[in-house]
Amino acid sequence: MSLIHPAIGEAYAKISTSVGWKSKEDTYFDFILAHDLHGLPAGTPIISPKLNASERHSTAHRAHFVDELIRLIPDDIAEFGKRLTDISRDEGKGKTILKFADGSTSEADAVIGCDGIRSVCREFVLGKDSPLSQPTFTGKHAYRGLIPMEKAIAAIGEEKAQNRFMFLGKGGHVLTFPVANGKVMNVVAFSTTKNGIWEGDWIKRMEREAIVADFPEFGQECQKIFSLMENTDHWGIFDLSPEIPTYFSGKLRLLLLGDSAHACAPHQGAGAGQALEDAYILSQVLSICNSSSDLHAAFSGSAET
Repeated sequence: MSLIHPAIGEAYAKISTSVGWKSKEDTYFDFILAHDLHGLPAGTPIISPKLNASERHSTAHRAHFVDELIRLIPDDIAEFGKRLTDISRDEGKGKTILKFADGSTSEADAVIGCDGIRSVCREFVLGKDSPLSQPTFTGKHAYRGLIPMEKAIAAIGEEKAQNRFMFLGKGGHVLTFPVANGKVMNVVAFSTTKNGIWEGDWIKRMEREAIVADFPEFGQECQKIFSLMENTDHWGIFDLSPEIPTYFSGKLRLLLLGDSAHACAPHQGAGAGQALEDAYILSQVLSICNSSSDLHAAFSGSAET
């Protein structure tokens, strides 16, 4: 992040959280059994991979990080609450024209489509009728929630509540880690759908019966965690095909970045990490452009990197 711009690294450092125990700072996650298995009781340690001297593991509440990033953008530049409906190119002006659902339009020399896995921009790069432009359900789903730290500690103890833990079990796993400067424990519980189909909205309100049915064998600690998950979201996990042929439309001067280009399942922060790499590479390429006429080559080269 700091390579893109020092202020971005500083913004992340301001709101990021490591772990509660200094002795755990170099532990990636403590992996433990979520339930009794092969004669071993729930909670049995499996492995605790260590970070090397050049690595640092931290987490952040996404909304808090976005708020910090917004503060870095001048008020007269950014506009929020827009929904893109159409993109076209006016070669007479040398501009790409953007149309929005509220009837407004905007024009730019070129456009970076960083609009997530349900990207509208991707449809204009690949074609609305292309099956590759549509996300695919992975067969996995997740329950995501936040628990006040004092409640988490009372339920599962300081060590597990204040540090990074992964509860591994049959058909699913639960990861917990502190966010919001240690004031909150974040929970993500992954499971597999029985029929491989996701119905309804991508993000729903959690139904208590559903999480109980998905983790019936998970032990007491996980059950205590589930019982504290209020106002919890239930997410279908989608990704994109690795066969997408290009992230760039030369005709529209439109480049995809991050999840709009290569969304993947949310493990190890891979999606966010790749988006940051995209942004860093693109920032370096754009820094050597001398005029808008260089943007076609810059975008084309970035898409192939």
